Amino acid sequence: MHCPNRFTRLRRLAAASLAGVLACLLSTLAAAQPRISAGEVPEVGIREKVGTTLPLDLPLRDEQGQTVTLRQLVRLPTLLLFVYYRCPGVCDPLMREVAHNLDMVDLEAGVDYQVITISFDPTESAEVATTKKAEILGTMKTRRPPDAGWRFLTGPEDSVRALTEAAGFKYRLDPETQTYLHATSLIFLTREGRIVRYLGGVEFVPAEIKMALIDAKLGRERTVMQQIERICYAYDPTSHKYVLQVNRIILGVTGVIVASLLIYLLRSRARGRMAGTGGAS
Repeated sequence: MHCPNRFTRLRRLAAASLAGVLACLLSTLAAAQPRISAGEVPEVGIREKVGTTLPLDLPLRDEQGQTVTLRQLVRLPTLLLFVYYRCPGVCDPLMREVAHNLDMVDLEAGVDYQVITISFDPTESAEVATTKKAEILGTMKTRRPPDAGWRFLTGPEDSVRALTEAAGFKYRLDPETQTYLHATSLIFLTREGRIVRYLGGVEFVPAEIKMALIDAKLGRERTVMQQIERICYAYDPTSHKYVLQVNRIILGVTGVIVASLLIYLLRSRARGRMAGTGGAS
């Protein structure tokens, strides 16, 4: 008579234990994630604005110095880069890294996707952009895009500042060195100019760029893989990279195993008691 009630209590205990383990896991993950308050506006860095549609009608200049807008240019899933072409630091390695990875992605620039690079230095000319374009595209050996497949743009300060603000890209000019302080990120847009994903850093693998381009094609702002990445990786401010958090994976797997084993043992015990009761009758 009392066995079902006891089993019910044990099952509830198991469920509570599982909930507790999951809660601990989630709280650990939440505590490990860097947080930016809603009112905080960094002077230099990236504040992701997934879901935002960029202003597409701002005047920019193409490689020939002609006025163009993003509405005219964005026709495909787009990888957007904010750099400046005479950057003495990270911009050139970033563009070379992108070119290297795109050379190994089995997608065709100008057909499946496009790349748009915009200089945030208002003093840079179309000639500077053209020189940098030839230099970067010249590093690609197997999948060099057509001219329309990777654009190198410049523009007036008001236009570029409005675009970078909309994308959450913060930068500033250092008055002492006359160079720009800035972060790096690949920004992926849909055909409509809506931001669906950011990839930070200066080192990438072809697979993650391809997945981000597919997300842009499908308009997916968050992917399953991205959620897994957020759980399994955390930002290391020392190395400025995302590193694998083995302790999180061990904690999660252990919690699932313990909870599953507990439920299995409780069910086996209940079945044994029910079989014994049936045999006695």
